[in-house]
Amino acid sequence: MALSDLEVLQEEAYGTMAELLPYRTNLFNEATNGGLILTPGDHMGDFDTITFWKRLEDMIRRRNPYTDEAVAQRSLAMDKETGVKVGAGTYEIRLDQAWMEWINRDPREAGAVMGANLAEQMMDDMVNNAIGVFLAATSNQSDDLWNNSTGPTTTLMDLMKTSALFGDRANQVGAWVMHSAVAFQIYGQALQNNERLFTFGNLQVVNDGFGRPLIVFDHPALVEDPVYHTLGLTAGAVRVDLNNDFRQNTDARNGRTNIVDTYQAEWSYNMYVKGYSWDIAAGGKAPTNAALQTATNWDKVYSSIKDLAGVVLNTDTTPAAG
Repeated sequence: MALSDLEVLQEEAYGTMAELLPYRTNLFNEATNGGLILTPGDHMGDFDTITFWKRLEDMIRRRNPYTDEAVAQRSLAMDKETGVKVGAGTYEIRLDQAWMEWINRDPREAGAVMGANLAEQMMDDMVNNAIGVFLAATSNQSDDLWNNSTGPTTTLMDLMKTSALFGDRANQVGAWVMHSAVAFQIYGQALQNNERLFTFGNLQVVNDGFGRPLIVFDHPALVEDPVYHTLGLTAGAVRVDLNNDFRQNTDARNGRTNIVDTYQAEWSYNMYVKGYSWDIAAGGKAPTNAALQTATNWDKVYSSIKDLAGVVLNTDTTPAAG
């Protein structure tokens, strides 16, 4: 039995999305030095928990061979890092077969366009939330994770000072996420090498000339006027696992002047932040974007800041007095 035009469109849309999304996410992962990782996954339930051994501090003591005293005990302990499943889907999209026949366009063409748009917006949604949850989790910690710029302009020196918050492990900061306003400040002062590494939709990744890529992305969370937030990501700072549950459906309805044909899709992904655990009691299941980007919904589970997802630079763009 031959496929209808609507079924052909649906197959072409899925095929284009399924081909483009892995290719683009692989490019993105490489270009960002693994700071933001978009990867396939297949997770059951509302949450996914990883149990790990906590670092055992203060193990070593001084021993006196001439005394006979009780020795204090230290105990191994375990903790857990929990990620949360995020539900996503498209709106109902009109794809009237009668209209395509009227304008004499191949449904494969429409399917390819829709699939490309879907791949771009699925990736954009995951990256948007990844940046938002990183900032939310990190902003809920001590001032050791923050560096306030002294002037209205961000410089390469500010980035260096921010990475120095990790001390002897500053080289673990492998990428920067910044607003375009901050990026252009840096370009205008010192940056000569603005080699473009990756562009997809409104995401741009370039090199800062020192080995760390600058991920230029005008995410709303990066601006709290007049303060701009620049994020320094360690490897695996945020991981997004796209679950193997993509589902799509087409529907034809009568009762209108023309038969109405629509398309709708749904899927899910799991979100993880390095060194933090989703607070199930506070954040709940199937969270909204607002819940994902609420600081108190992410609990720190690693003791040292050097083991966490990264650092943040705040630039107050208020002009200096006088």
